[in-house]
Formats: sequence, C-alpha cells, structure tokens
Amino acid sequence: MRITVLLLSLVVITVLHFLTGISTSVEHVFHVMFRLAYFVPLMLGALWFGVRGGAWMAAACCLLLSAHIFISWSGNLGENMNQIALVVLFPFIGIGGGIFVDREHAEHEQRRKQEKYAERRAVIQSISSLSAALNAKDSCTREHSEAVAALAVQIGTELCLSEESLDLLHLAGITHDIGKIGLKDDVLFKPSKVSAEEIEQIHRHPEVAAAILQPISGAERIAELVLCHHEHLDGSGYPRGLKSDEISLETRILTVADIYSALIEQRSYKQAMQSDDALAVLRSMSGAQVDTRVVQTLEHILSKLEGAAEPSFG
Repeated sequence: MRITVLLLSLVVITVLHFLTGISTSVEHVFHVMFRLAYFVPLMLGALWFGVRGGAWMAAACCLLLSAHIFISWSGNLGENMNQIALVVLFPFIGIGGGIFVDREHAEHEQRRKQEKYAERRAVIQSISSLSAALNAKDSCTREHSEAVAALAVQIGTELCLSEESLDLLHLAGITHDIGKIGLKDDVLFKPSKVSAEEIEQIHRHPEVAAAILQPISGAERIAELVLCHHEHLDGSGYPRGLKSDEISLETRILTVADIYSALIEQRSYKQAMQSDDALAVLRSMSGAQVDTRVVQTLEHILSKLEGAAEPSFG
C-alpha cells in the first residue's frame, strides 16, 4: 500500500509538473510548487522504509526532474541551475532522512528488547519463587515440572518453534502444576485411588495455576498455556473442553510432555512405565486426545536416545 502511494504520488507530481506552464506568474508559482512537491514522496520514502526507501525515492526524483530539465528547460542556464540544485539535494534529504529514521527504529527496538528482558527477568523471578513454594510442599511435583519443561522445549526445538515459543514452553512447563499448591495434602499425597469429589478438586488445579500466574506482568501467555494443558483435541479435556484448532501448538506440546513424563515416573500410587509402554499409551490417544505430529516428534527424540538406560529430560 505504501509503495503504491509513493509511485502514484511520483506519477501525479511529474504529470502536473510537466503540464503546468510558466506563461503567467500564477502558472509559474504552481510550476515551482509541483517541483518542490517531489520532497513529499522523498521524505515519505525515508520515513516508511528508512535509508533504502530514501535512496530509491531520491533516485526516482532525480531521474524525473532531470528528464524535465532536459526536455522542457534545455538551454535555459538560469533555470537549469535552480533545478540541478534540487537534483543534488534530493539524495542528501532522502538518504539523510532514512539514516535518521533507521537510527530511531534501532533505538526503539533496543529499548523494546531491554523492556522485554526486564519483564522476562521479573517473570522468571516470580516463577522461581512459586516453584520454590511448590517444592517445599511436594518435591516430586517440582521434579516432574522440570522434566516436563525440558522435554517440551526439546519437542518445540525439533518442530522449529521460535525462541519466544521455546521460552514460553519452558516457563509454562515449570509452572503447569503450580495450582497443586491449592490441593489439600490428603488429596495430593493420597496413596490409594481418589474419589470422584477428589478428582474434581484435582481438575481445578489448572485454573488455580492460571489465577496465580495472571496477575504477574508478562505472564499472561504462560497462564493461558498452563490453563489449557489438560485440554484434548476431541473436547474431552478440562477445564474448558476446547477442541482441535482452539488448542495452540504450544499447549499440545506441553500436554504430550506432561503425559509422557507422568507415565514414566514412579509415584506412591502407581508404578513407573517403561518408555515404550508410555509411548504406546500416547499412540492410542493420538488424533483424538493428543496431537499425532507431537507424539511422532517425541518418538523421534526418544529414538535418538536409544542405548540410554533411562531417558532423562531434567
């Protein structure tokens, strides 16, 4: 759109400049105004596209005005000098303005990165405090969260996610079970089968976690991911019953990492599964509850670890 505006403005200015005569003083005034109007697309090019835009627009303005000098003012030395001065001035204005704009953009980007870094540090410090609180209550959940975070990042890396998404996966993995702080100890550490009422309490832990994370500035996306990590593609998950495209790729990755890590871990109420058995469970869930591509990516990662007695993601 901006390029179209620049090109159209050059065409309009050039046509008007060529067609406007100088037989009267009024026409001469308009003729000069149209000549000076070349500065408008010149400065817009620099403003919108920096040095590159300023340079291209300066070249276009120089070419068009030079053509006008050659066609309409050939042999008129006095007028030629005035117009040639503009031709010489165009590159200085266009490139100089572009340099200034690029410098402003670079400074703005640097400030944005510094603010984002400061925000991330604040989020990490807050999450570290929450993680320490969870560890004080349940070290097994803390260890599980660290394993989930590491595995989720590995899957995300294999799927070529951006650095920002990988950072999000790591922080969400560390905090995905932080809502279990709100569970009573007799439910969290119960060695036997839990009741329907206790299951309902456990199912509320993503909402509790999201409620803890949301007030932290910069943790909004983390809170959303943590809230949805028990959702299933077929809508059978909780707490929202989201389906298919309503569930982000990052959430799907976290879900698979969480399930696999939970299956291979030893708990007071269950035995640890072998990696192959855990993968078999995930394959049975693929397409309906969990993302097939994510499961296949996990299998690919584990295949590269063959020969290790126990795959470790901590």
